[in-house]
Amino acid sequence: MRPGLIAALAAAVVGPPLFAADELPAFQPGLWSFTLTVHAPGAVRPVVQGIRRCANPSDDIRRKWRALADQTCKFTPVKRDGNHYAYSSQCQKESVRLSMKALIVVTSDQEYRVETESQTNNQVRKESLVAKREGDCAKSGGHLPVPQPRKDPGT
Repeated sequence: MRPGLIAALAAAVVGPPLFAADELPAFQPGLWSFTLTVHAPGAVRPVVQGIRRCANPSDDIRRKWRALADQTCKFTPVKRDGNHYAYSSQCQKESVRLSMKALIVVTSDQEYRVETESQTNNQVRKESLVAKREGDCAKSGGHLPVPQPRKDPGT
């Protein structure tokens, strides 16, 4: 899988705009590693993919949420219990219905995990995303500078 696609999946697995700005976990920008493990229906073994990139996960999540806001999904409110954030969704596109449950576990502003279970056409798919900050981004040597937090114009 291409690195850009893995990064998109890393943000997508978190989901739509369900948190108020002050409830969204704030993560430190920097060099992050993302490891996605997918247990697909009928697969003998899970597929594990990873990427390291300069990122601002908080901004990446918000950006992805805005992109998903136009889709035909309905979401439950987020239930927060300490560092655990849980929600579910129902999406319908043409004759395909997708149900998803997600749990975000925030270890710190430098590490989090997202567990999702989705069901479509009576097939269950489980994904686990582990995200860890590894340090600051290099300013040269082919690395992009660290993304800085932005203030959303709507806030």
